[in-house]
Amino acid sequence: MGIVIPEGLQRALEAGRVERTDAGAGPITVRRLADLVLPTGRVLVGYPGSPRVNEPSPVRPSVAPGRYQVFASLVDLPRGCRELAFVVVRFDEGPPVSWEEAGAFFTDSGLGCLMDESCVPLLERRREAGADFWGLLHEVRDGVFGDGDCNLVLEEASGANAIVFATHDSRYPCFLGTGQGARPVWLVVDCR
Repeated sequence: MGIVIPEGLQRALEAGRVERTDAGAGPITVRRLADLVLPTGRVLVGYPGSPRVNEPSPVRPSVAPGRYQVFASLVDLPRGCRELAFVVVRFDEGPPVSWEEAGAFFTDSGLGCLMDESCVPLLERRREAGADFWGLLHEVRDGVFGDGDCNLVLEEASGANAIVFATHDSRYPCFLGTGQGARPVWLVVDCR
């Protein structure tokens, strides 16, 4: 049995709309993060690592290689906290007209990640070279709640990167919104 397509995905980027998460309800604030650079166009969702700790989505949506805008929709809770509701990669203009499952990822490290599938070796090299790699990842991911762009550059020459965002330890369903002719329009990580 597959994942049920939830309501509200088409409104993931509507600032001011009240949204409910596990932590409570409040109005959405939409933040622009860094562009996601996709050298091959095969999108890996979820941090690649040990299956005991992190398991990326087995689904790899394919789009044309390029740079794509990424947005975070944050719920402003009454007690002054923020909760992440959605992460959206926009591949094309206009709203999606239909939705399909794009798998789900699991994390037990509090890390969500978007990157080109071909960039996994670059991330592994970065991990092997960095003395405080995990500290860097946590600093980049926490930028989703402040003024950071969540961008972890993996290769300066090509601009290949990972967008790293804060999560809870859980499984996160992902959905591909398509437009006319089944062209990919949005990839949505549902963090509610």
